[in-house]
Amino acid sequence: MFRFQIQRKGRMNARKRIAFTLVELLVVIGLIGILLALLLPTYSRARLAAERTCCLSNLRQIGVYLQQYQNQYGGKLPIYFTPNYLDKSIYHGGLNDYTNLGLLVPAGIAPQSGSPMGRVFYCPGSSTLGDMRRFDTPSNPWVGRKDFFTRITYSLRNEYWVWNGTTNYWAIQYPNARWDMDKTTDLQDAFVNPYLPSYTGKVFPTVDTLNHKSSTAIITDLIDADPAIRKLIHRGGWNVLYANWSAKFVPQQSFTVQLKNLEIQEVAAPGTPKARRAWFDLWQELDRH
Repeated sequence: MFRFQIQRKGRMNARKRIAFTLVELLVVIGLIGILLALLLPTYSRARLAAERTCCLSNLRQIGVYLQQYQNQYGGKLPIYFTPNYLDKSIYHGGLNDYTNLGLLVPAGIAPQSGSPMGRVFYCPGSSTLGDMRRFDTPSNPWVGRKDFFTRITYSLRNEYWVWNGTTNYWAIQYPNARWDMDKTTDLQDAFVNPYLPSYTGKVFPTVDTLNHKSSTAIITDLIDADPAIRKLIHRGGWNVLYANWSAKFVPQQSFTVQLKNLEIQEVAAPGTPKARRAWFDLWQELDRH
């Protein structure tokens, strides 16, 4: 009997030793919290770096598409503006026609309607502007669905506009702006930045007609003057595709003055000559990097 009691007592003590005390649990939880605090910033930086790298890869692939377009259509680049959604619209649901970079699709170069490869036109770091700026959503289908607009997350240089041949209205003029469909007319003339009328030329430029030739910045993921929106894309700068087909990350400090002026003008007088000039100055600064 005495031996049985000793054995029973020993088993009870063993069970007590297996259990954690409240203090021990708190210590373990505290250690886990410290590890998470140390690892989460590292994970966040790694994720942002991966998104930035993937975005650069997207821009380089778009550059390949543009080179193919050049080869097919006499050196022309479809990097112009249309008024509806401006530089980020690639299909116009009102006209039911492709616009801007969207012309790469009917040319048989960029991914066709319904293709998951169309994701190349969307920066993986962009979480802004909701459903209408995300890839292949009900309100932003990929691409060419009748009566729908399709928008992407990359911006074109905002100096090339389609003009309707009048002096008071900038508008899409189809079929006048379809080099790829051989429908060019005399109405296709466009100003390079209408508020800086020292230069005029065709709406579809060639590399030789760009302001700084092959060093001209033509596409970027800088999609808005609003700093709150910019923070939702890449931290500290933007990816840029140049006309020599290189793509690189340009730090924000490289054009802080131009960016601040753009913010001021877009808040004070959006769409005015001063705001257009601010955008022009920003792109000119990107050319230098």
